[in-house]
Amino acid sequence: LDDWTTKFEGIHVLKHFGGGLAPWNIQQYELINSSNNTIQLINKSNSEKFDAVFYHYHYVRFYSNNLVDFGWFKLEKNIINIFYANYIKEPKKCIKTIQKIDSNFKESLRPFSLKNADGVKDKLKILIKSISKYNLFNVNKFDRT
Repeated sequence: LDDWTTKFEGIHVLKHFGGGLAPWNIQQYELINSSNNTIQLINKSNSEKFDAVFYHYHYVRFYSNNLVDFGWFKLEKNIINIFYANYIKEPKKCIKTIQKIDSNFKESLRPFSLKNADGVKDKLKILIKSISKYNLFNVNKFDRT
């Protein structure tokens, strides 16, 4: 991606802050308004206000035992409620819709467990998250938001 602007014609770097929100940069912004299907933020470094255009849900992992993992970036509660809550609800709605058509349908997610982890690195991640609960949530929590 780094060389696309020189490699291809008509390609440019998006300058709108709201067009690249993600867990790795959301800490640079403060949520100032969320209403009428608009999410407005302010850049902490220069006080520039802007609307959110899209959010990159990097690393979100769904597990069969009703757990969802948002990864390792620090996410404030208001960011989770505004950006993640509805995103988390949708797969459950889709599964229920499919099960109305095919009652035998089951999602094929693996459980959040040491036994099902691949390799030492994944086992360590699951162990740390199991103890700390860092960015690890029960999906049913989002039914109440």
